[in-house]
Amino acid sequence: MADDGIYEIAQLHITPGQKEAFLAAAEKALAVIGAAPGCRGAKFFDCVEEETEPVFFVNWDRVEDHSAFRESEAFAEYRSHISPYFAELPTARHYELGVDA
Repeated sequence: MADDGIYEIAQLHITPGQKEAFLAAAEKALAVIGAAPGCRGAKFFDCVEEETEPVFFVNWDRVEDHSAFRESEAFAEYRSHISPYFAELPTARHYELGVDA
């Protein structure tokens, strides 16, 4: 089994009517976080049932890489792109691979 690192999964809540603007901003945010040390990749997923509740997945080498990013100037830039569209603050947790099919 390959080392999948750590997955940060964040549930977002976007202000109704702001989906298109959020998606444009999310592209800019992805460029910032994607360049962070320890970031293996990041993606936003649209919710099929509720368009105001996308999910954000980030694959990190280690939780410490995410912590270092949150303390960096790049984090402020990343958040500046997407936080104007938040109806409420996101909730996020870190996960590691448990069982793989």
